[in-house]
Amino acid sequence: MRETIERFLNQRGIVLVRFEFPRYWEEIVEPVASGNHAVARIRRLFAQYPLGQADGVAFYLKDTDGNMLEVLITHNEWAVAYLPNQGTALITLGDAARNGMKNFLIPEWTPMQEKYLVPKEVASRIVEQWVDRGTLDDVAQWSR
Repeated sequence: MRETIERFLNQRGIVLVRFEFPRYWEEIVEPVASGNHAVARIRRLFAQYPLGQADGVAFYLKDTDGNMLEVLITHNEWAVAYLPNQGTALITLGDAARNGMKNFLIPEWTPMQEKYLVPKEVASRIVEQWVDRGTLDDVAQWSR
């Protein structure tokens, strides 16, 4: 699988990585043409995803430098985590006072605090900018 990721990265710059039931441990890798394409593809895949008892699911965007954007999505809210090859990881912070947990398939069951969720429109903009420009948008607060 590593060869597949490296081949796509060398050709396209950014790839979308996902996992699907019933083989959660197999990465599915596909090239991404633009930020708009990445967001549209994530939305389309999520609409088809059988959540079962999960609240949401994760998708990953990887670049040629080894940086990654983890996109955790529910129906109305997303969380975005930036995992750089070097440096400090960041995650969106929607409402620091918000309590509660949501369960995501990342690809296994993983609880996450709801305070990291932001409106999907905000997260979509973050994804688009990171894919297109390699930078994080300041439309959301970020937490370390």
